[in-house]
Amino acid sequence: MRPIPIAGTLVLGLALLAACADQTSPTAVHEGPLFAQAPADGNGNKEVFSFDLQFPDFVTCEGGATLDLHFVGWLQVRVSSQPNNRNVQLNTVLLMFTYTNAAGEAFVWREVGNDQFYFNENGDLIHVLSGRAGGFGVIGRFVINEATGEVEFVAGKPGFANDLACDALT
Repeated sequence: MRPIPIAGTLVLGLALLAACADQTSPTAVHEGPLFAQAPADGNGNKEVFSFDLQFPDFVTCEGGATLDLHFVGWLQVRVSSQPNNRNVQLNTVLLMFTYTNAAGEAFVWREVGNDQFYFNENGDLIHVLSGRAGGFGVIGRFVINEATGEVEFVAGKPGFANDLACDALT
């Protein structure tokens, strides 16, 4: 048996210490996004849009209760301009939605994933969502033919962010 080098022991010890540390609840409310800063613009090869918006009375739940929404995060957009490339655009999304009821209780939804746009063999624009897409009601993969409006594929766990917030806060 070979001895573990000192560097390996140090890394293993730090990993163990980090695993035992008190972790923040995944639904805790934070002043800003956990992902802190938007990415760089890739020397002009992509556009990055940052958001920090408030929407009072954004959702009306069953029974009439309303929820405010605080929306923070960023969207990164890469447009493909290469000839003979069926890919049109790739978006990366990191957003945090904090819903709050009249009592001050909060529900946090994190939207994390990619949106890919490409042309299929028929020339139709296809939109593929992967990740947590609360506006589309799926945590998984969702494929839409934008030319026909047809949903071509859905896989994953259902979850509309607004419905989940209403269930948690009313």
